[in-house]
Amino acid sequence: MIEGGFDFIFKLPFLEDQRSVRTSFLWILVMFLPRIGRRNFNINCSEIDFGELRYSIGVGATWITQLGPMSLAIAQTGNAGDLDRTESFQFEIGTQF
Repeated sequence: MIEGGFDFIFKLPFLEDQRSVRTSFLWILVMFLPRIGRRNFNINCSEIDFGELRYSIGVGATWITQLGPMSLAIAQTGNAGDLDRTESFQFEIGTQF
């Protein structure tokens, strides 16, 4: 699997102190590589099928709290496959890498 993304960070006009809040537009790309059954290795990695490229767009917000960063994201999948599991809402508390 190959994954990449882009966050366009913007300020909220109604907040005076922006130091602890970050809002962004999200664009996420994921590509799944061919596999043999349930084995843990990929085959034919040079034969990339762009039909397996998936993308999502959405908005997110991160608030720096005393517990750590609290993040919310709402996104919509652009081209999910028939067997793909999708999530529209994501919530995290804690360290981000």
